[in-house]
Amino acid sequence: DIMANVACDINASKEKLKFLLTQQFNNGGTVHYCYPIEKREPIVSWRSDNHLWLIYTAYQIVKEEGKTDILFETVPFYDGGEGTVLEHLERSIKFSLDNIGADDIPLMLESDWNDVLNTVCKEGKGESVMAGQMLVLACKQLVEIFDLLGKDGSKYQEIADWQTKVLNDFAWDGEWYIRAVTDFGMKLGSKDEECGQIWINSQSWAVFSGSADTERGNKAMDSTLKYL
Repeated sequence: DIMANVACDINASKEKLKFLLTQQFNNGGTVHYCYPIEKREPIVSWRSDNHLWLIYTAYQIVKEEGKTDILFETVPFYDGGEGTVLEHLERSIKFSLDNIGADDIPLMLESDWNDVLNTVCKEGKGESVMAGQMLVLACKQLVEIFDLLGKDGSKYQEIADWQTKVLNDFAWDGEWYIRAVTDFGMKLGSKDEECGQIWINSQSWAVFSGSADTERGNKAMDSTLKYL
């Protein structure tokens, strides 16, 4: 929602981002819902995607404004202490890396962007391909941010390259990318499954993130148009 407003009101967008950063824990995860208007307690639910949207939003603000000042502003963590905006963003990556599954793909946790996948990781083993693709994009954007700051962001490029290889080795199903892996090893969104053979999010995010090369990206889009 903030990204949609960046070009219209940069100052309001910066203030809302800083508020949302106050909903991030020291471990890099975030609350799932917060209620600043209603003054209700936030809902804490560990998700595999929430924290990564903070990076996309900060990236859009920096690119739109042409300044990096916001990255050095200090913002509290939800559970105590504080850090710069940039430190908050780096904690987001750490949270993903601290929650990697057996196939080297981020754990689904209590769900990702698609709330109905909340049963995939009940035993703590299910993985989200979309979250892996989101991690790739977040790392690439951090590399750009570090370049703007004249800092070495190569560690984030290495993470992006590693996760890209994992996704293409494990999650490519021949004509599209699978969506997730359950606790019990079932690949959701595979041609080998009777139902739900293809899901749109892992195709779109393969392209958004650049984790798909041109050939696979085109195939994934062709499959999306054909089946969805």
